[in-house]
Amino acid sequence: MRKGQGQSVYSKIAFDLAVKIASGELREGTKITGRSLMGTQYKASPETIRRALWHLNDVGAISTQDNVGSTIVSRSHAVEYVEHRQLDNDLLALRARLDAMIAARDELNRDIDATLGQILELNQRFRDSDRLHMFTFKIGGTFPALGVSIRDFQFRQKTGATIVAIRRDDETILSPEPSTEFKVNDVLIVACGVQHIDKVRELMEDGVPKARCKS
Repeated sequence: MRKGQGQSVYSKIAFDLAVKIASGELREGTKITGRSLMGTQYKASPETIRRALWHLNDVGAISTQDNVGSTIVSRSHAVEYVEHRQLDNDLLALRARLDAMIAARDELNRDIDATLGQILELNQRFRDSDRLHMFTFKIGGTFPALGVSIRDFQFRQKTGATIVAIRRDDETILSPEPSTEFKVNDVLIVACGVQHIDKVRELMEDGVPKARCKS
């Protein structure tokens, strides 16, 4: 971690010095030393200053000698170095922007997929509701399954219809259990296609479809 931070500091110092050389603030032939830099604006260790100067030496902007100091030798090399660094910074900024845009796109795609899934689910529900309708049948005294449970009578198997509720006196039994027994005057609310109505009516014998419920 300390190594990464040191590189970052010396690189910033080197870039700042290069900018001053490129702008003419520090002229060719000017001598600079690590001690003078530390004594002015840079709060860095002697090793960090030394690395910054040698970095500029490597790119040809200054000439550095141990125990002697550094001399600015090429403004054009400093300009070239600054331009390359700025290009690198621009590329980093563009890459960061691209990464952010890709992340936003991926999130948008996930939202689109989720919304599309909801639309498909709702469409399926509407298609199902178009096929299935609610009808009510009242159980009379001649119903052959009085006292018999829904399971034992095999209502769905025989009719293709599903009992979704039973109205009994002042009570409505929603999604009745298979063990629920049929009683006189029960009103069965069944969901089925219109092609199954005759089968339900035949089982009810004296039952006839009452007013059709909204699907």
